[in-house]
Amino acid sequence: YQNFGNDPIWLALLGLLVLALIDEADGEAVWQVRALTYAAAVLLTFAAPSYINLAFSPVRHFMSATENYAPLLPGSERHSGLQTTNVRANLVNGLIPLDTPGSGLEPYAALVERPQQTVFRGETLPRCEVRLGLPAWLDAVAQDLAETGHAGSNRTFAADIFSSHWIFNGAEPLRNGAPWYYGGLPGFDSADYLLVPLCPAVPEVRASLLELIEAESPVLTEVRRTPLYLLYSIN
Repeated sequence: YQNFGNDPIWLALLGLLVLALIDEADGEAVWQVRALTYAAAVLLTFAAPSYINLAFSPVRHFMSATENYAPLLPGSERHSGLQTTNVRANLVNGLIPLDTPGSGLEPYAALVERPQQTVFRGETLPRCEVRLGLPAWLDAVAQDLAETGHAGSNRTFAADIFSSHWIFNGAEPLRNGAPWYYGGLPGFDSADYLLVPLCPAVPEVRASLLELIEAESPVLTEVRRTPLYLLYSIN
């Protein structure tokens, strides 16, 4: 498994290589031949479901109802062929705590220690996490940036695991940026704006990024505040 979610299709090649070793095994060493045969059988068995799925997928796709799918990147005509289910694209669900003061769950909240809330520029950010509908969330933010004149030739650095709003609204991408967060502040030096999501995809990444940004001590000026995000110009 090279990465999360990848099918182990390479195991079939490994199984064939193991079978090739049987010819090199000493014919009198029966245990060697058996061991290699069993190993190859196990490898090919593990790989078989992936190949069966690949063989059947064109038929399944041909029979799928297209109205049940939506573009994964709705703001990009170039990528209109990339589709996902309507539920995953447009049903936006989030994770928020229910045991807040006044909820009637205060005794239970005291039994579990939650991670400390993120504080940025003296403001405590809400506890929230996007769990479903990230394409719709990203598109809504990107279109709002475009409609309010904050896209175009501007570059926006988002304090979240995704910083790819430019794909949705035609803005400029970050120089040396990355579509997925791996650490550090890639592309921040070229950004015109800092976008702080109020409900990020990964709150821990938001907290880590904002801590790094505050350590850099940039001059930030708030230019927009919406129910979805805070936007600061980087002077």
